Amino acid sequence: MGLSPPLLTSGSRSGGVESPFLFLLPCSLLPAPLPLLQYISERRREFREVSEMPGEEAQEVAEIFRAYGLSDEQSMPLVKAIEANPIQWINFMMRFDISA
Repeated sequence: MGLSPPLLTSGSRSGGVESPFLFLLPCSLLPAPLPLLQYISERRREFREVSEMPGEEAQEVAEIFRAYGLSDEQSMPLVKAIEANPIQWINFMMRFDISA
């Protein structure tokens, strides 16, 4: 499990110096078969959805728990806990919803 985030460069040069663009991506969340640029695109999409459509995203979290056999009553405290931390919410969605 790597802890170093990948470093991508923007490709633009300013005075002959390439300006780096650092994406802080937990390497342990990076699925092997998914190319990095697609992963970044999916992560941005999840960020936008969590920001703009939190109700729909919370329903997706509940559906994931239902698939594991939890009732709505059992999963609701978990959904609320995940919603309380947007970065962890995005990480959760990337890990469990990316194949959907």
